[in-house]
Amino acid sequence: MPKSSANRRSLDLDPVNWPTRYLLKLASQKVLGLVPGLYRVQEAYKRRRDNWRGLVDPDFVLREARARVADFAAAGIAPPRTVVEQGTGWHGADLVLFALAGARRLTTYDATPWLRAELLGELLRLAPRIAPIVREWPGVDGAGLDRRADELAALADRPLHEQLAGLRCSRRARSTSSTRTPSCSASRRTTSPR
Repeated sequence: MPKSSANRRSLDLDPVNWPTRYLLKLASQKVLGLVPGLYRVQEAYKRRRDNWRGLVDPDFVLREARARVADFAAAGIAPPRTVVEQGTGWHGADLVLFALAGARRLTTYDATPWLRAELLGELLRLAPRIAPIVREWPGVDGAGLDRRADELAALADRPLHEQLAGLRCSRRARSTSSTRTPSCSASRRTTSPR
């Protein structure tokens, strides 16, 4: 087993540790956002490691889904109906997980619009394999879960805005070409932009 997998597993098995990991993620993103150009450094690093916009390993996705569900269950967190997610990344794994768990509305924020239809599509194709894991999350309504997983899988080859609409997700990302904030929204915007 690679060293990084062993370290990752030891963190994932500790249900008390997930809030710390989340806070560290938020803090590191805040630091990256404050220093001009650091996102480009991170992007270059990931490209050099072939970890940038890469295809997903289904086994890795399923392990991560199990770890997330276990973390939420251990912490007594019921499946949310409304989710605000920060740090979407390239794949949008959390979006698929929460959509399967029954979230009625997802909003995702990212400092850089890295989310891509082909990468999210790979995760959507895995929705039928993720569904049995999500079913183990206490509070998930299992009725219709398989149908929902099939609906999400059918979105895999659609354009990004249609994938997001199928996930009931609105997306906000800082534009790299201007100061305007683009959005792909499945629901009507009820607040005016800043």
